[in-house]
Amino acid sequence: MPHAVFTDESKVLGRWAGLLLLLGVVALGVNIGIHQHVEDLRAASPWTYVKAGQARMAANDPDGALLQFRRAAALDDSQPLPWEHIGLLHYEREDYAKAAEAYEEARKRGSVEPDARGKALWAYIHTKRYDEAIALGEQSMREGHATAHFSRWVGDANFRAGRFDACIPHFERALQNQEDLYVMSKLLGAYEHTGRTKQAEALRERIEVLEAS
Repeated sequence: MPHAVFTDESKVLGRWAGLLLLLGVVALGVNIGIHQHVEDLRAASPWTYVKAGQARMAANDPDGALLQFRRAAALDDSQPLPWEHIGLLHYEREDYAKAAEAYEEARKRGSVEPDARGKALWAYIHTKRYDEAIALGEQSMREGHATAHFSRWVGDANFRAGRFDACIPHFERALQNQEDLYVMSKLLGAYEHTGRTKQAEALRERIEVLEAS
C-alpha cells in the first residue's frame, strides 16, 4: 500500500512539474510578446526620434540629429517640435533659407515658441526677406508670442529695408527697457534720414554720455 501511495505522489508531482513548465513557457511567450509590442510602439512614436535627435545634438552630431528629427516629422505630421529642431540645426549652420522653410513648417503646425519665431525672423533678415520678417515679428508681438527683443529686431528689419519712418517706433520702444548703443546708432540714422534733427541731436548727446561712462 505505501508503494502505491508513493507511485501516485510521483504522478502528481510529475503533472505539477509539467504544468509549471507549461505555465513558464506561456509566461515567457507573453513577456516576449509584451516586450515586442512595447518596442513596436516605441518605434512608431515620434518622441522616440525627437529624444534621439536631442541626444545627437548633445553629442555634437548635427547630421545624425537631423536624420532623427526628420523621422519624427514623418511619423507625426501634426507636431511642430521636430520642425523647430530642424530649423535650429539649419540656423546654426547658417543655412538661413532652409532654416526659414523649417520654421514655416513648424508654424503651420501651431508653433508659438518665441525662440523659434525669433530665429525665423532673423532667417528672413539674413535672406533679405524683410517683409516676412516684419510681418512675423509684428504678428508675434500682437499675439503675445515674443520676447522684449522683438521690437529691436522688427526695427532692424525695417531699417535694412530702408523704411526709416517705420523703424523709429520699434527702436524707441526697445530703448525703453535698456540703453543699447547698437539700437541708438540705428535710431540716430533713422532720425537723420527722416529729417528729425532735434531728436537726432538729443540722441547723439545721449550716446556720447553713455560712451564716456
